[in-house]
Amino acid sequence: MNKRTLLIAIVALVGLCTTNKGHAAATVEEINWSNYAKTVDEVANTETYVYLYNTNAKKFLTSGGVYGMEGIFASVGMRFKIETSDKNGCYRIISRFDNPNQGNCVAIAEDQNQTIYLDRQSKYDNTSGYMSLNRWRFILDASGKAYSIRNNDDFKTTTGGYWDKTYYTYYYWMSYSETNNKLVSSSTDKSSTSGYPTPKTPAAEWIIVTEADYRAEISRLEATFINVSGLIYDTRFDRNNADVNQWTLEENATVNNTWDVYTEEADYGAYNAASIESGTGKLSQTITGLTPGLYRVTCQSFDVTDGTNDCAYLFANNEKSLVNTISTEVFGKGTSITTTNNAIKAGAIFAGNDTYNTGEGNQAYTNEIYVMVGEDGILTFGIDKTCEDGMVFADNFELFYCGTQQMFLDANNTSTASRTVTDGTATGIDYTEYKYPVRLNLRRSFKLNAWNAIVLPVDLSGDQVKAAFGNGDAKLSKLMGINPDRPSQILFQSVDLDKEGMTKGECYIVYVTKGPDLAKDATESYVNKNTENVTIKGPVYHIEGVTQDAYTEATVTKDYTTDAGKLTFTGYYYRPASIDAGLYMMEYGNMYHLTEAYTSLFGTYWTLSYSDGSTSDSKFSLAIDGVDEGTTAIEGINTGRTETAGQDGIYTIGGQRMSQEDMKLLPKGIYIVKGKKIVVR
Repeated sequence: MNKRTLLIAIVALVGLCTTNKGHAAATVEEINWSNYAKTVDEVANTETYVYLYNTNAKKFLTSGGVYGMEGIFASVGMRFKIETSDKNGCYRIISRFDNPNQGNCVAIAEDQNQTIYLDRQSKYDNTSGYMSLNRWRFILDASGKAYSIRNNDDFKTTTGGYWDKTYYTYYYWMSYSETNNKLVSSSTDKSSTSGYPTPKTPAAEWIIVTEADYRAEISRLEATFINVSGLIYDTRFDRNNADVNQWTLEENATVNNTWDVYTEEADYGAYNAASIESGTGKLSQTITGLTPGLYRVTCQSFDVTDGTNDCAYLFANNEKSLVNTISTEVFGKGTSITTTNNAIKAGAIFAGNDTYNTGEGNQAYTNEIYVMVGEDGILTFGIDKTCEDGMVFADNFELFYCGTQQMFLDANNTSTASRTVTDGTATGIDYTEYKYPVRLNLRRSFKLNAWNAIVLPVDLSGDQVKAAFGNGDAKLSKLMGINPDRPSQILFQSVDLDKEGMTKGECYIVYVTKGPDLAKDATESYVNKNTENVTIKGPVYHIEGVTQDAYTEATVTKDYTTDAGKLTFTGYYYRPASIDAGLYMMEYGNMYHLTEAYTSLFGTYWTLSYSDGSTSDSKFSLAIDGVDEGTTAIEGINTGRTETAGQDGIYTIGGQRMSQEDMKLLPKGIYIVKGKKIVVR
């Protein structure tokens, strides 16, 4: 994908947030970076990396566009070093991009028919017609904070573009073009101006910010939800970026980023991705010195397979979630560029085939995972492929700090009152708003490797479901209502967790494949709202990165209506004293029809009731994607399920009844007969 390397911007994703450590800016544009401005002499000839912030763009210099080497602007910037040059008062700007044959090559948009290089160390090449201006003068403004940056006096060129001492001298000012978000050279002709000319535009004003000051800002705002992707090196696998060495590549993981200018077409150079194209492999990077708290790791990634991905994960420390899948056909049609390099194809798909796309806010094939970083401040993240099949690609890693807040939902709580904390013990329901992502501590039990009822007062993404209830492999199904094609069934439909997740207050069943994060009877404590010490007791599942709108009701009710009738769903956020006979419920992998009142329903469970306007005692079986799972009694209670429910006729896997009753005459496929799967070969 078109590239940027190390983030220097702090981007709060959701508005302003007041914390006990200060007031955070909502976007990079709102941070006053002049507070961190350094002089060029403070950073020159040191090991200090710096970022160039344009005060007009209110963003940082990075790269993209043609060959992936044009200067563009984004919330994420590339790292530079600055050295004094062989001319008094001049400086060299050194990027991390190094073309194997032509050296550093971050380009400024053409001016006077020239392609100008910001960072190339060689002099002008009369054969190729490219100019290097790597003798830069930094001219400090009256504030003592910002610079105008232009070439040295001895650089001369004709209007035709060829270097010649006898012709006009131009000053090329590094500038921001609002029209196309590019780094451009705003030129002035010295022959028509006395003394030192000034830039044509205020867009030629820059602030130097060090990496150390960036980290200090992150620390100062530790309780705020902010984008800290600048702590990741080479987030986008930039072309010819030396920072790729910060990634650890194991087995078959590769990053093909060492290209000559002409190795690929100009339109391809903006695209790239890390890849594991055959066999197993792992791509990872470790960040140390992090502020403890909750972090969100995202990237664009997919597994190219015509089957089901069950082995390619986005991981962060001990958390992991299966990445998105894409078929070989869709992958082949995802871009119009003609190249045999699959990593370039993947990068183009991630970028939406836009060479100037900065990747900020991209939604296609985005994966996310939340992880709690402890007192050691260490985070290791990346992509892990544990099987031979498929091709996995990844790009555009981002990291967000979510603070230290946590919330608690106890399925055994019997009170509908607002939550209170007494001597570290929480009772009641936390109805309050959590505007920024937090850890939800869900205290309840699930039957492993089985379907379990669930309703929550919060939305979860597909990745959150996969990570919270499994090792990246949990499954989710949502209630559709009475099956109109088979009215003896209560129909649930599988949710594609690559595309959607769980909606608050809706009826779901979740297939859980891992045990609780906090074991039964074990305890742990956290500080809530920065003031309350809360001790919780297992079993507890950690659901990371949850936000919550304020609500007032301890139960939620909704009708699910199909042509076959209406089901009324009631979800509970507390443990009710009793539920009535005649209801349907699901517990520990089985669906039940109650013939008498039941006193053991826990919070985050639900019940279903049915009325067809008559006095008949209609009974149903559970079906997931049309496959009958049956209905069971509780402790010997007769469910009253009709004997014919789910037994008459032949049905497709999708629940359609077949007109053909002779199995021998059916086409090849999987069918449901008397509630069981039958394969016709």
